[in-house]
Amino acid sequence: MKRLLSALAACVLTASILGACTVTEPGHESDVLSSAALTDAVPTEAPTEVVTEAPTEAPTEAPTEAVTEARTEKPTEAQPQYSTDVSDYVYTATEKSLPFGGEFLITGEGRSEGNSPNRIPQLSLTSADAKRINKEIHSEYDGMLSDFVKAASEHPLGRVDYVCYLNDNVLSLVIENRSVDTPNSFFKVYNLDVITGKELSGSDIASMCSVDAYDSEEELYAQIDKIYDDMKANGGNSMESIVEKAREDTFAQENLDKFRFFFNGERHLTAAYRYVGVAGAADYGNIAVLSAVKTKSS
Repeated sequence: MKRLLSALAACVLTASILGACTVTEPGHESDVLSSAALTDAVPTEAPTEVVTEAPTEAPTEAPTEAVTEARTEKPTEAQPQYSTDVSDYVYTATEKSLPFGGEFLITGEGRSEGNSPNRIPQLSLTSADAKRINKEIHSEYDGMLSDFVKAASEHPLGRVDYVCYLNDNVLSLVIENRSVDTPNSFFKVYNLDVITGKELSGSDIASMCSVDAYDSEEELYAQIDKIYDDMKANGGNSMESIVEKAREDTFAQENLDKFRFFFNGERHLTAAYRYVGVAGAADYGNIAVLSAVKTKSS
């Protein structure tokens, strides 16, 4: 019993000592908080849930197509399917140098003394039309040139020569024969497509131009009219009826059908034609260069 009382007294003494140690200094009461107060002061946070965000996917772009940029290089021009050298289509079959003192229209030569070339052409093309034309040329001019050669020792009779032009695939061959003393030139005109070898008509030639065929014909007729207008002006009233009769005969359909179109070296539509004179030779040959130019293929 004494031991129990002694233990109890010891407990009371210990509690008193502990109480003295926790005395709060004046003015600092609020500095000391019981463990319970501290516990109450700390807010209890709601448990933080781990939010799993949906993975952010990069937006899927439409597939980028390869864009081929236009090249800035100069386009390659298509190469023609034929030779552009006119000498590949026409050659001189016969040539003689003979005296000739007259003018020559297809070459633009004026009067001169001395010899001039006389040449007979042939086509190198092998088409049926080309072969036919070659025969016509030989038939027309071989005998004529022989006569010129025989007469050359006495006096010059005339001259035969040719020019040829290549405009795209259109070959124009123009042959002129002419006497010395008069401007009475005669012409043969042939136009061929060098790709097909076929002969082209005057309508074919006129249809390839920058100007309507009707307008080209009217331009040609105006040039011929001027010839007769000048005749009337120079001949006076006494020549009027003769000049008008010659004009009428020139524009007769039979004569107009003999006109021949071709393209010259500058691509201009050109006409070889005949007009009726008022004195001397019955009719005269002439060349008219028109304003129309070749713009289309055959």
